Amino acid sequence: MARTSLRWIGFLLLATFAAACQYATSNLADKKPTPAPSWPLTEVISADVSACEPQTVSGDSMVKTILGSNLLTFVVTGADGEECLFDYANETGTGYMQFSCRVPRSLGRVVVYQFDKGVSDIHGYRYGHQYSWDLGSQCTLSGCSEGTVFPADCSGR
Repeated sequence: MARTSLRWIGFLLLATFAAACQYATSNLADKKPTPAPSWPLTEVISADVSACEPQTVSGDSMVKTILGSNLLTFVVTGADGEECLFDYANETGTGYMQFSCRVPRSLGRVVVYQFDKGVSDIHGYRYGHQYSWDLGSQCTLSGCSEGTVFPADCSGR
């Protein structure tokens, strides 16, 4: 009698575990990816990093703040094996930030997009930029001016 009870308890535990695993798996399948921002993106500048030909590409991003517009510039210096080296500069008003970037040539094109948030954020910025590559991990800040819009990015100034 005791063995039969243990078998039933074991069977019930196994069935409960199987049902819980099935629920967890089906719950994961129902999750949807994070939606894209609701604001439309407009391409400002792009550069072909697959060819990685030395070139300079510039474009104006109309950031409608008191500072006026941004001049965005790529200066492609050339390839280093499977990576493309370029400098990316963001000049706003009297300030600028310059980044040195190293991206895989397999990206094809690197693009800077502009978006309009529809309202100004807490700092008064209505417009922003989005990048088709990882600016944080593939680029390093190589210089900025005292008039830089983002002073936290320029330590010691």
